[in-house]
Amino acid sequence: MSDRNTTNIMDFINKDPIWINNDDWNKMIKDIWSTSEFQRRSKFARNNQLTETNGKLSTHSRGIVLFTSYRAGMIIFFYLLQWTLKFYIYIFYNFFG
Repeated sequence: MSDRNTTNIMDFINKDPIWINNDDWNKMIKDIWSTSEFQRRSKFARNNQLTETNGKLSTHSRGIVLFTSYRAGMIIFFYLLQWTLKFYIYIFYNFFG
């Protein structure tokens, strides 16, 4: 909203982006974005994004983990889990079995 020099969401009625139908845009503004609950949650989320931890903005405030990064982490996790289980089975059979 800052690019239009306003903080009131209702100022955007009938000023839809070209990729959204005007009726859909207006409905989102009236039924969702202008509600007090949405405004409260939006302000809360914005404050979280601006919270500093150890002199830096919180790294959990925005963004996503890419599928490839998540997959690589899971491969390492399951690889380590597999070797941990093999180790415990080895210990169990050699010392208790």
